[in-house]
Amino acid sequence: MSIEDLLDQALEYIKADDNENAVRLYKQVLDIDPECPKALKGCGIAFANMRNFQAAIDCFTQAIQLNPGDAGAFTFRSLSHFDAGNYESALLDSSHAIELEPKVAGHYRMKGDLLITLKRYQEALECFEQVLKLEPSDTKYLEKRNGLVNAMNTNRFLPPLQQLKQQIDDAFLPFEQDRGMLDEDRANTVKVMGAIARDSTSLIENTPTNDLPLEPLMLYSYIQAVGRGCDGVRFYKAERSKEMLSASSHFFNQAEKIAEGLEDLEMLNNIHWKRGALMIALYKTWDVKEVLDAALQSYHWLDAHPQTTNSAQKRLVQERLSQIEVALAPIPNSSVSSSVASSLDNSSDSFDFNKAKKPIALGVGALGIVLFFGGQWFIGLICFGVAWYLWQSAY
Repeated sequence: MSIEDLLDQALEYIKADDNENAVRLYKQVLDIDPECPKALKGCGIAFANMRNFQAAIDCFTQAIQLNPGDAGAFTFRSLSHFDAGNYESALLDSSHAIELEPKVAGHYRMKGDLLITLKRYQEALECFEQVLKLEPSDTKYLEKRNGLVNAMNTNRFLPPLQQLKQQIDDAFLPFEQDRGMLDEDRANTVKVMGAIARDSTSLIENTPTNDLPLEPLMLYSYIQAVGRGCDGVRFYKAERSKEMLSASSHFFNQAEKIAEGLEDLEMLNNIHWKRGALMIALYKTWDVKEVLDAALQSYHWLDAHPQTTNSAQKRLVQERLSQIEVALAPIPNSSVSSSVASSLDNSSDSFDFNKAKKPIALGVGALGIVLFFGGQWFIGLICFGVAWYLWQSAY
């Protein structure tokens, strides 16, 4: 049997996964011609299929020594090195294959996969980009490329954004205490928030936000929402405050939408606490219905999700709801004033609310006194406020 017949028969054995007979025939060829490159490479492939990687590497090495320009031999040896766990050697051989045949997409595929194993993601991305440049219709490697970009961005942005979020949550505590909205602690918090928001902007300045994975985008939106909202408080009664408030609302809505999609109740809790407190702070400076309605929606969400709050927070939510409803009652077209008007419309025609204001004011005031001295001072103060408003409006 001639060498060509032996090579053909050995190849058929490899296709049939009969690697032992393939090695036997390739060795017969090498006994006849020790420098037959086809026999050396075929024997190496058969050994690799049998997971005898060192024997495979030895065969490919001999083939390379005979023909240093054989890119295929470098490719096969690279794969054997990879399977043997010799990743750096595999990477070196894949680079040689690319040098010899720079227009072959398969060499870049192999090198890219090796680089992923070595966690050298940027270099792997460059290989995948080259694959797509040579073969744009390769959907498998398009998906690999997109998945790698997503993973790289998540790894790049998520940890620092999580750190910035923690800084916001720590610095924001004064806003979540029931005190004057612009006291010294809160004023200091406002200054810190703007700087944190600028840090998050700098972090992604070379990456469009629409390229961010969802979780980093959610954190970025949350940081921007709180930071710009605090700037709105900081620059109160200036035109810039309204601009900051509009931007803050946009980012809050974006963060909330993503958090809902991810079913992230913890983030939704954070969003509504921050938005509610900021809107109340802006009400103290702007005195506008829109911010109170937004605050009311956030505290209603917190009230409807008691599993996200502790007992102290539940009490604060109820206090805030009462505070907002009192503040909204005299504002035309507000959600609270509309409900009051509706209840009046449905009442008896004989009832004159204006005439009843003074007696109601006295009753609410008396209730406030009882509550105040009974330890419920905050609700008592609210009752005093309502009584005062009713009494004044009765004149």
